[in-house]
Amino acid sequence: MWYLYVDFLAYLIFGILWIFLPSQLLRINTVKKKFDSVELHMTRSFGIFLIYSSLLSLFAIMHFSKSSAMFAMSSRITLGLLLLAFMLTEQYSKNSDWDKKRHPLFGMVGLGITIVNAIVGVALISNMK
Repeated sequence: MWYLYVDFLAYLIFGILWIFLPSQLLRINTVKKKFDSVELHMTRSFGIFLIYSSLLSLFAIMHFSKSSAMFAMSSRITLGLLLLAFMLTEQYSKNSDWDKKRHPLFGMVGLGITIVNAIVGVALISNMK
């Protein structure tokens, strides 16, 4: 069940960071140095979404069953891969403002780790009796 805690904490912590440090995190990931109110609002909205998303794993922890854990982890894999595909598409588009060196290390590696965690979780859940 540790994989649910890892998932919950990862999404909760990064959600909080995106809400309270939007400018700083955008500066790490993009070539831009100034951001307008819409960009900051959407970044904070992303943080809220991450916190909201973490509740799926918290629910699976609090009401543990094989099916709730499997749903949480398999959903994380599917949606994580979809997000990763969007990130890669945008990263390598011609007019992208994403920093080509720092964004993959910060965003894509972190997302990849949560996907691997979910894959391990699915494997462990599948072997439960």
